[in-house]
Amino acid sequence: MEALRKFLGLIVFFLVLCVLAGIAFVVYSIVNEVTNTTKQKMEKKNISFSKEGMQVKMKQRTAEQESDATQK
Repeated sequence: MEALRKFLGLIVFFLVLCVLAGIAFVVYSIVNEVTNTTKQKMEKKNISFSKEGMQVKMKQRTAEQESDATQK
């Protein structure tokens, strides 16, 4: 009877451990998905993130576009 009680405690422990591992995996997946989505949206706006930090890229403008903008 005592051995059955210890074995049942071990099974409950592993079940709880599996549930916590499942929750951690779901949270990890959601964080990765949000990170990738945000990164893609920022790259569309010419902003990129790297290990060194954030980089903002400038759009190239021709001399004609620059003169048009200053005349307006």
